[in-house]
Amino acid sequence: MNDGTDNGSINAGKDAIFYDNNDCQIIGSAGTQPYIIGLPRSSCNACNAKAYIQFDISSLPGTVERVYLGVTHYPQTDYCYSNCCADFYFYPVLEPWSEISLPSSPPLEGPSVYGPINISFPNNFGNKEYDITEIYRQWKSGLVPNNGLVIYSPDGYCNNAAVRFMVGSSDNPDEVMRPYLKIIDITSPEPTPSPSPTPEITPTPIPSPTGTPTAITLAYFRAKAGKGGRVTLTWETATEVDNAGFNLYRSKRRNGRYTQVNNAIIPAQSDAVSGASYRYIDTPGKGTFYYKLGDVDYYGKITMHGPEKVRVGLDNTAMKRQKRK
Repeated sequence: MNDGTDNGSINAGKDAIFYDNNDCQIIGSAGTQPYIIGLPRSSCNACNAKAYIQFDISSLPGTVERVYLGVTHYPQTDYCYSNCCADFYFYPVLEPWSEISLPSSPPLEGPSVYGPINISFPNNFGNKEYDITEIYRQWKSGLVPNNGLVIYSPDGYCNNAAVRFMVGSSDNPDEVMRPYLKIIDITSPEPTPSPSPTPEITPTPIPSPTGTPTAITLAYFRAKAGKGGRVTLTWETATEVDNAGFNLYRSKRRNGRYTQVNNAIIPAQSDAVSGASYRYIDTPGKGTFYYKLGDVDYYGKITMHGPEKVRVGLDNTAMKRQKRK
């Protein structure tokens, strides 16, 4: 379903592309394309497309267990010349907008509510469902006005056939390609695919290892501290079996209380045959910190990896110490 009004196209549904000019090779009315596309930010040209989407949720329940935004990605396997790896985010739109005539400047948007979604070239994600439970609840409660979401990457330097978040729109002639919301009632059992921990504004305690076989084969997990109190967490998988995604946890003591760093699950980007690389930036401030990585399978079980120790110096330089054996 997607009847967010406006309907400036052949099908009911409100989604559009905002772009600076046709450097992006997006031709035609912004609200009638069979797709919406978000790109990294570009400093060498005006190719800065953002994907907008809004659902009518007035008749949907306010009390829910889970809400997923389902989309079908267009594959990108032909070529990419620059900005070939970027992290994409969902941002709430704070002002009304129209798919019929987008303004000369994009509507105001709030802080990201989902991400990062790492996209690198080549890719072929197919159908994906992204957990937007928290922003949905804020829409229903009136805490945040429901003007939909805008999707793009804040990363980048120069777009030239760059990676993209390109998915089917409500105007796609193929119904299978159109976006949808999946609502899981509070009384309904959790579906087998794509469960994820509820994002919390206040970090939650680290879960205990389940003892079940790991959903991934981890090549490495590293933490590197840098300037400004930032810590860059990177990891790579060789294989991923039934992997829904990852959570990151931080503590000031090796055997202390760990709290979750990311507000929403970091979605898996791979499958059982090939692995993938991931990157996340945390800003814990100055001090010594320990990080653990948790991989979450489709059944909600979590397997822990780490810890990795990082010390952020008082002068905003940093040293990384290897974990003790």
